[in-house]
Amino acid sequence: NRQARADAEHALQLQPKLAAAQLAIGYSDYWGRGDYSAALRAFAAALVLKPNDVDALEAQGYVYQRQGRLDEAIASFQRALTLDPRNSALARDLGVAYMYTSRYPDAKDAFQRALALDPDNLTARTSFAGAIVASTGDIPRALDVVQGDDPVLKSTRVELLTYQRKYAAALALLDSIPETPDNFDFAGAKAEQQADLYRLMGDDAHARTLFAQALPGTRAQLAARQGINLASVWQAVADDELGLGHTAAGLDAIAKGQAIDDKSGDQLYGPAHMVANSTLYAEARRADLAVPLLAKAIAAPGIGGYYAPVLLWLDPLWDPIRHDLRFQALLK
Repeated sequence: NRQARADAEHALQLQPKLAAAQLAIGYSDYWGRGDYSAALRAFAAALVLKPNDVDALEAQGYVYQRQGRLDEAIASFQRALTLDPRNSALARDLGVAYMYTSRYPDAKDAFQRALALDPDNLTARTSFAGAIVASTGDIPRALDVVQGDDPVLKSTRVELLTYQRKYAAALALLDSIPETPDNFDFAGAKAEQQADLYRLMGDDAHARTLFAQALPGTRAQLAARQGINLASVWQAVADDELGLGHTAAGLDAIAKGQAIDDKSGDQLYGPAHMVANSTLYAEARRADLAVPLLAKAIAAPGIGGYYAPVLLWLDPLWDPIRHDLRFQALLK
């Protein structure tokens, strides 16, 4: 990121009215520093230099989402798509923005537009399946949308089959996905997913073997990540530790991840992480910790892009606390 930023700043010195240089600086602030205000200033500067710059409008929309300014994000993506109406990626971005605000019918329309423009837009297909589940809970229809051999489609089907509690089928499909960095975020991630499915099947012995296999690779990521990405690693550590029966270590990892989220102020991934942490508390059978955090997450602006109320009934991760009076009260 330092070299990219230096190059962008040097380009701006050579050509002060170069919108692309401002765009690069903005992305450096956004991705490299997590400084959303500075990123917006750079993208705004790019738009002053080039008012109809689709890339700057798109980038601006991304930052608005991270700040929880969802209506402004939608407006930015809509303007960009008006300027570039055949851009399938932009149509998908708009659909995702609608998802964050739980405007699922609008999201489905946007994803279908993206697919009409580019039938091979796999992220639009998986997002369309997510919108179907979020709006109707119709898993068979969602499964129809994501048929195919691409690992992205297979991974989505694994998740949908898990909602149906078809764990053996989900495991067989997961086993068929090659263990490469493109398909799994880090070493041990596939073993962890397999372990989760064996645990849901009730095969704790097999699950523990895989959790033990996954944990070293997971912990190795603690030194490689930073910011809100580090919070995700602590969630994975917590999952492994809980799966191994190390409840205290698991609860400690959840708390460390949640502390990072709380400090980040990220309005997009923060609520999604709260849901993930809630499922981990549920795994530990700590409804007293899971339900308040889940209630906070479900009420957060933007949660619709990651989790919908219908999933509280479908998702087996809530089964350990499903009959707890506090969880039942949340359902009501």
